[in-house]
Amino acid sequence: MAEAIQPKLTKVLSDVLANLAFMLTDDLAMECVQCAPWIEVRIEMHGRHHVELRLRCCREFSTILAGNLLGLEGSGVISIEQSNDATKELMNIICGQLATTLYGTQDIYNLTIPEVYEYEDPATATVPSKTVVAAICTQGFKVELLFREFTPTGS
Repeated sequence: MAEAIQPKLTKVLSDVLANLAFMLTDDLAMECVQCAPWIEVRIEMHGRHHVELRLRCCREFSTILAGNLLGLEGSGVISIEQSNDATKELMNIICGQLATTLYGTQDIYNLTIPEVYEYEDPATATVPSKTVVAAICTQGFKVELLFREFTPTGS
């Protein structure tokens, strides 16, 4: 299953970054900037399938993303709140694109509100079992998208 989903995750992540934020992706073989703090945005979608998605990137990348989305690149100070909001919006769009890419357009999915977590050291961020990870390099920064289907508690 991971072999089938991972390329789709990579494509959706790359396409959304290119179309939404005008950020082209590079091969991960290129040197990506290692930076801290690292942020993680989590969202779940519930419907016929139950999925947890996590988007991981460094704070500096999310600030550049916010500048691109707000049209402020290079011309203004971007707050942490704006940076978080931009990254959460990116995650909402990725989630919607993945739902239709993986499961089609017939089912309805409810999304949770994205939550942001911050890690000083990316190595301290956990990866749940049975998680598929897609990683790209964009603007010189590594960005990861983690995908996990699960059975809700009580089901």
